[in-house]
Parts: sequence; C-alpha cells; structure tokens
Amino acid sequence: MELHDLNENERLVLVAALGYVIGSDGRVSEAEHEVLHRVAATLGDNAYRLIAAECGRRFQDEQQLLMFAPVIRRPRARELIYETVLEAALPDAIDTRESTLLERLAKIWHIQVSVERPSGTR
Repeated sequence: MELHDLNENERLVLVAALGYVIGSDGRVSEAEHEVLHRVAATLGDNAYRLIAAECGRRFQDEQQLLMFAPVIRRPRARELIYETVLEAALPDAIDTRESTLLERLAKIWHIQVSVERPSGTR
C-alpha cells in the first residue's frame, strides 16, 4: 500500500497526526519538511491543503484525533500512517508529546513496535 491508496478518513488521520508530531516542538526540521513535502506531493498540494483545513475543523486536540483513529480499519493503512508519522518524528529526538501520540496510536491500532539494533552493534 502506498500513500495514494489511502481513503479519505485515512488521509485525514495521516495529515492530522503529522501536524501534531511536526508541530510538537514549534519548529519544522528539514527532515520533517521532507516528509510533509512527500505527503503533499503524493496527495496533491491542493488536496493536502483541503485535508489540513478539515483536520483543523475536526480535531481541536490530539484526544479528538485519537477518538477518531479507530475508524481506520485497514491494517496496512494503519501501518502506513504509523510508519509515515514515525518517520517524521525520528530525525529529531522524539519528545513526550510525539511519543505519547505514537504509543496511543500503536495501542489503538494493535501495531507491534520493535526497535532493531544497527548491524555491527551488540
């Protein structure tokens, strides 16, 4: 599954979660900008702006997003959204707000998260 395969609700959750993760520290890093650019380019810049505006209307805070998250039923869509949001969070140190959102999404969606050690380390 690719980003362009996401349905309307899946795109809404993706864009909202990215917004909360990227906005958590009050600045947008180069790596975060790259993820945003890729998502916007895949969805279409105009479509991305419309989705972002809808996120602003629907989700006043992260709790409202998390209450909506169970609507996403397709396991591969859940994984893709989670992976994309995690990709945006990883380049900088993951802060408490990002960590909490990612942990709660993983729990809601029953996603098993594992960390692999780089090759050559013990």
